[in-house]
Amino acid sequence: MRPNHHENSKTMKTIIKLLGISTLFAMFALSTQAAMLPGAETKDWPADPTRHVVKIERVVAKADDAKWITTAENLPADAAAVLAAALKQNENAVVGEKQWWYDKSVGVNIPFALTGEAVTYYSDLVTGYGKQVMNRYSKPGSHFTYSASVSRHLEFTLDEKTFQNVTVVTLSMDFSESFAATTTEVLTFSKQRVVVFDKDGKALHISGDGETVAELMAI
Repeated sequence: MRPNHHENSKTMKTIIKLLGISTLFAMFALSTQAAMLPGAETKDWPADPTRHVVKIERVVAKADDAKWITTAENLPADAAAVLAAALKQNENAVVGEKQWWYDKSVGVNIPFALTGEAVTYYSDLVTGYGKQVMNRYSKPGSHFTYSASVSRHLEFTLDEKTFQNVTVVTLSMDFSESFAATTTEVLTFSKQRVVVFDKDGKALHISGDGETVAELMAI
């Protein structure tokens, strides 16, 4: 999956802010100093895995925590909701079985749900960036961080709903790429999924699935 300017123009209809948070501005400014100089030209940057970092942490504090995390990661997103979100971006959108993304920006899948397949996708994407020689104005970089943890509660309230005697799995990720996906763009976003289970392992509630706020900047 690589740059598609027609696709990117459609992506602007998703929840994308062209003027991002202050940290994104800072990263963007530092990364584009060379590109902003008159007469600047692209150059080949050698493959550099140290500039493309993947950090994955699944916290297993108790014997069955791994099972709870895997179960939460394997829960598919609501297919009808994914399709509805995808159709907002592309009236001809088709959603596959257990699809976890609903849109693309600069060739990168934008998540609707943080699932195990999503974790594999972003991990592979960033690792792949680190193996490529890239022709860019400025040195490219990317990162993907993911964490999963389990907690247990006699009473737990989420999204104005209260549950009794439940196990809660929290999945969180951050993704950022700076001139890795394309020559002139920076993309960053975060995603979280919180799943509430009863004692028998039934998912009572999933929070966090839905459209994602993605920050996109371009020179």
